[in-house]
Amino acid sequence: MKRIISYIPSMSIAFSIGTLAVCLINILYSDPVNRFSVGLVQFAAYIVLTVLVDIIISSIDFHHYLAHFFAEVVFDYPILLAFIYFGKWDPFNFATIRTYTILFFCVIVSTHLYAYYATKKNANELNELLKR
Repeated sequence: MKRIISYIPSMSIAFSIGTLAVCLINILYSDPVNRFSVGLVQFAAYIVLTVLVDIIISSIDFHHYLAHFFAEVVFDYPILLAFIYFGKWDPFNFATIRTYTILFFCVIVSTHLYAYYATKKNANELNELLKR
């Protein structure tokens, strides 16, 4: 099972690149542009932008991981709202904002918990190697 889990990141990357390639081909060569394809390309741009924000925020020396998390939320959430509004992902109303807010927090909490525990595990493994 552990070996299969180690393939998940590469499968995710391959799936993402393949999906984006199909969407770009659809946008370039289809007469009526598929809204789903445009939305996925916009979502990819959103992800790249949030990664750039994370890189910038990571250069700041926070004393606690929670401070880093809250700083990222403060910068990423308005970007999400801008993409929903300008990308016309859904009607910009309370129900849409509520739904995307819940999704946003589920995703950001899960990715940060994963990163936190992966970093902690790597640090523990490194400390064990140094003790030998």
